[in-house]
Amino acid sequence: PDDPADYGAGLVFLPDDDASARDCMATLERIVAEEGQSVLGWREVEVHPEEIGEIAREVLPTIRQVFVGRGEDTAAEGFERKLLVIRKR
Repeated sequence: PDDPADYGAGLVFLPDDDASARDCMATLERIVAEEGQSVLGWREVEVHPEEIGEIAREVLPTIRQVFVGRGEDTAAEGFERKLLVIRKR
């Protein structure tokens, strides 16, 4: 989307296990679709585990950024409300 008001971005903390992370991402994509919006894409967030302590490194989640596009049937004024509903679900 050309207009920044037509998309939202969020940080998602996922399990380190690939299969579980995929399940969580699929669940979020399903919720976004149920709310009439679309997932535009995912971006892996760069982390520097060497900069944190050993205990923190042991529980470091996979961090991804998700981009959600405003659905065709969602008024611009209602998009932020939809994003909040998605976040709360």
